[in-house]
Amino acid sequence: MKSSTQFVTEKKIGLYSYALLAIGLEIFTLVNARADINKNQFLIVSVGCLGFYLLLEYAIRFFVNTNWTAVLSVIPGLLLFLRLHHQSSDSMVIYGILIGAILRLFFSYVPFRERVLLLGCFPLDGIVLYLWFFQDSFRENIFADKLLLLCLVLLTLAAVQQVLYEKNQGAYPFHFFLLIGMVIIFIPVREKPIDWTPVEKAFVKVADTTKHIYFYLEDMFDSNTYTTGYSSLDVTGGRLDKSEKPQLILTTNEKPYFVYTDYENHMKKKIRRNVYLEGGRGVDKTQMVKFINFLYQNNLDAEAVKVFSQPSKLKLEYVYLNTADEIAPANSVLLSNEAGQVTAGVSPNIHEKGYSIQSAYIDIDYGSPYFMGLLNDSAALDSRNIPDYQTMASYVDDIYSLKFSDIVTEQEYNTILTEQVDNSKYLDDGKASKRLKELALDITADATGSYDAAKRIEAYLRQYPYSTKTLGGYDKSSTMATADGMADIADRFLFDSKEGYCVHFTSAMVTLLRLSGIPARAAIGYRYVYPFDEQDSYVVIGSCAHVWPEAYIENVGWIPFEPTAAYSTAAAYTWHRSQSEDIKESTESKYETPYSAGVPIVAGAGLTKSKERGDGVQVIKLVALVVISILFLLCLLILGNILFRKIRYKIASPNRRLYLDVAEIKEILIKNNDITITDRGILTDYVKLAPEELKSQIQAVINLYYRMEYSEATEAVISEAESNFVKNIREELKKYSN
Repeated sequence: MKSSTQFVTEKKIGLYSYALLAIGLEIFTLVNARADINKNQFLIVSVGCLGFYLLLEYAIRFFVNTNWTAVLSVIPGLLLFLRLHHQSSDSMVIYGILIGAILRLFFSYVPFRERVLLLGCFPLDGIVLYLWFFQDSFRENIFADKLLLLCLVLLTLAAVQQVLYEKNQGAYPFHFFLLIGMVIIFIPVREKPIDWTPVEKAFVKVADTTKHIYFYLEDMFDSNTYTTGYSSLDVTGGRLDKSEKPQLILTTNEKPYFVYTDYENHMKKKIRRNVYLEGGRGVDKTQMVKFINFLYQNNLDAEAVKVFSQPSKLKLEYVYLNTADEIAPANSVLLSNEAGQVTAGVSPNIHEKGYSIQSAYIDIDYGSPYFMGLLNDSAALDSRNIPDYQTMASYVDDIYSLKFSDIVTEQEYNTILTEQVDNSKYLDDGKASKRLKELALDITADATGSYDAAKRIEAYLRQYPYSTKTLGGYDKSSTMATADGMADIADRFLFDSKEGYCVHFTSAMVTLLRLSGIPARAAIGYRYVYPFDEQDSYVVIGSCAHVWPEAYIENVGWIPFEPTAAYSTAAAYTWHRSQSEDIKESTESKYETPYSAGVPIVAGAGLTKSKERGDGVQVIKLVALVVISILFLLCLLILGNILFRKIRYKIASPNRRLYLDVAEIKEILIKNNDITITDRGILTDYVKLAPEELKSQIQAVINLYYRMEYSEATEAVISEAESNFVKNIREELKKYSN
């Protein structure tokens, strides 16, 4: 049985484990901005598994109490991990099982464990304070983060008073702090909280002033290192440093993921949404008309359009940005701020922190096989068959439920139709070298159209490794702002340094597209991938800043591409939608490269009844596996303990067997009389408990024991016959058991 001290120690292990996991997970997500981790699920599963191992160890100690009990307690969990590792898509649960086992073993065998449990919370406090104030962590409304802070407060209070009170004299027990924590968690929150607004405003004002000073001062010093964040195309492609500064706050009522059915295993799954936030574009009405006409020319109804596009809304709030550009989702159809509707891509004034813009846009699944098939066939469309304004307005209402007159007036529509599109500036390849021209020709030699050529270039470039420690063009003054600058950056990237980041990949793709006769341009802004967790708002940090190429596809308009190796292509984020009838299929597989990156898909909600039944059977099987493994382990321990005792008794000397027999006789007498006795070390106390007909024999056993203990060495040896006599008395005594 475990003592109260051991019980308290295990509670501390649980709190420390939670704190370690939460802090480690936060650091991991900061380092890996694309990490898709459900914090609540992972932390609760990991600590829950740790608790399970502790309880199992508690049970195991009834049968064996050695240094190996912690190892034995994690065996069922490891079996479950091996069972699920290759058969489940829910990696949070799988690795939660493994992490719980690692923590159990760590806290069992770490040197100076008590010292670690006493003082370990203080460095954890320091890490949390740093992450809070300097990385803006733990500021979202996530239950896991609240629980982390509560754990650290309880551990710190308990540790401080243990340090202050020598030998814990006068100190509150750890149970007291656990009770405080439970009260804090379950106490109801008042409907009208205390109004801390004045204090908060004062604090925010001081903090914002400090951050603003730091933000603007750091940009005053020129260096050869660039920091990620929103900027113009006036970048040279030199060494890059990642920035975790908040740049935008996104607010939407829509889910951050799409749910689809995986028809291979008939399971519901989720795929994260992603959005390109372009700066300086505003509302491109010409692009909107082009795209709608493309849909119309393909005779797509609302059901077909829904496969790869849908209307969406998004609010963007500026944080640490120093720009007059309007940053909005690609394919925006309506933009507005406090002053009213926004049409231009650039404002006359620099936007201050807190500036917000509302956007309505068409969210397009560029990785949809159906849509990609339409793009491949776009050149065959009759661009002259353009509907009139009223027909187009009715069509937009049918497919998107949008009022076309709010987006484009009849006069603007007619003007767009009559204007000749001039893309000559997007065909300027600058001073492209001969080897660049030859490369463009080689890549697109067998292309069947503009879209096919663009996809081939995209796939080719994705073979180059991603690196932020690289060089720009041969000319240090070359930037993406000019065709010459992009050609220079592309040339050095493709043939010399052969590694780079988005500036290099985009410069290369724009240049290669233009050399192939396809109008191309670079877009600046952010590429943001939503988390799986639905939140009140989503923070876009500096490292989300991105530059990507767009190609002008005949009869369609501008289409974005993703040649940068560190980012997944559109196909990795496809919504997995399709129609009931046959649809056009793309040839996406021929564009895949060894460097194309996928994003893990996590199982989602909204399961069908048949799926629920299947999950129920799966859960029952897993529970059965754990129960069977535990029972097998306990049976093994019991049988092993019995076998160990028998072997130990058999090979023992007569003196040693007498010790073992007397110890068992004492246990039998106590059990037969169903009493609790204080062992004073006087064996005659046990004679009184023996049956009348065996008292003399029990006394004889005790005499033998005392003779062995207190007689001279030569007389202390117990003979084989005397040992058998004691064994027979022990066996006879068992017959009197209740």
